Amino acid sequence: MKYLRDFVIAASMLALAYVASYLTLSFCGRYEAPWHGAEGPKWYEWTPAGLSVDLRYGQAMRNFYYPLYWLDDSYWHVGMHPATYERNYEALGQPTP
Repeated sequence: MKYLRDFVIAASMLALAYVASYLTLSFCGRYEAPWHGAEGPKWYEWTPAGLSVDLRYGQAMRNFYYPLYWLDDSYWHVGMHPATYERNYEALGQPTP
């Protein structure tokens, strides 16, 4: 019984560290435009810090965090059309990046 309790504690600590590390990356993330057309960006997608460098996704990190990334992208940081993205920046009084 002691081994089961130790296993549950260790698994809980690992799960907590996994979620906390993703939340830290997501907190430091930003919207990026992975699709560009002749008239500029076509769509903005949320990218946690470290998952993308110069619009190139690091597959290993993205695969590792995919379950949390999917939840984040589906429910919290939903992708934006360029017009919406630009309106949000203008409302904050900031220039569009």
